[in-house]
Amino acid sequence: MTHQAPHPTVAPLTRNPLKPSLYSQEPYFREAFVDLEALLGERTVDTVMRHGLVVVKPDGFALGTTGTVVDFYTRHGFEPVDIRPVAFTPTVWRSLWAYQMTQASIDRLLVNDLVIDGSAVALLFRSRTDSPLPTAVRLSALKGPARMEKQDEDCLRRAIGQPNRIFSLVHSADEPADFVRELGILFSQRDRRAMASAMASGIPSAQSVRFLDEVRLSDERPLRTFDRETSRKRVIDAIGERIAHGSTPTAQQDRLLRAVEDLEAGRILQASKLFGALFDAEVQVDSWDLAVTVSEVIEDDVPGASKVIDNFGTSAWEPT
Repeated sequence: MTHQAPHPTVAPLTRNPLKPSLYSQEPYFREAFVDLEALLGERTVDTVMRHGLVVVKPDGFALGTTGTVVDFYTRHGFEPVDIRPVAFTPTVWRSLWAYQMTQASIDRLLVNDLVIDGSAVALLFRSRTDSPLPTAVRLSALKGPARMEKQDEDCLRRAIGQPNRIFSLVHSADEPADFVRELGILFSQRDRRAMASAMASGIPSAQSVRFLDEVRLSDERPLRTFDRETSRKRVIDAIGERIAHGSTPTAQQDRLLRAVEDLEAGRILQASKLFGALFDAEVQVDSWDLAVTVSEVIEDDVPGASKVIDNFGTSAWEPT
């Protein structure tokens, strides 16, 4: 059996030794790089190094954080050159983090399906200042990690009020190689080529400017709020209404009553069992309320498990 040689453009875009062999065989990276190269030619690698992708995820969009994200990065020396809507589904986010979710518990996967689903906003940034570090690396460092105990006080996720690890609100490509790969996952060929043109010109399209203005207006009237006590009460009330209806089998009622006890006590629970009980009993519960309710009472990771690919951070890119 012969193995395909790494795509020659992957290595300059990463400091992780695993990515050249993995990404060179992925449809996502390969397709996106071809689209960029068709428009940027010999400048492709240099142009990619000066740009980065930040996505306001569906939870961040619903909580009205997009304008704050743009303003934060603008203060830190970046400018948006393309802004466009993007839709998330369970398949999309699993593709984005296929090499990281190897650490996640089944419960976190299920809750993520509720949180990372729906409308989002993609922000293509360019650095306004010279730096030895790629723009994607700097954007990722400023964003801060999802684990709140590891965040700096002045990181983006503190600025936008991340409530917990599950509701992390934003995503950014860690390295230039990830930036290219994520263009392949999130966007069509038409969109990728339009974004490459914006990277070449450095000027946002009129459509991008209008869209950002619309999103800033929508930020003033967020679609959702993060209120764990209110959401938990609505979930418990929904279960109570279903039990009061009197048509559920005794075994299902017992499972639902135990779920209510766990929720009221704030005990660590298994989302897979809770969701199964709710689905089997046909409890009509809002998915946002359910996600907010359980987001802090599940086991996030499989003990002893690890990511296939981790973020090496800025230190890997520092000049030697």
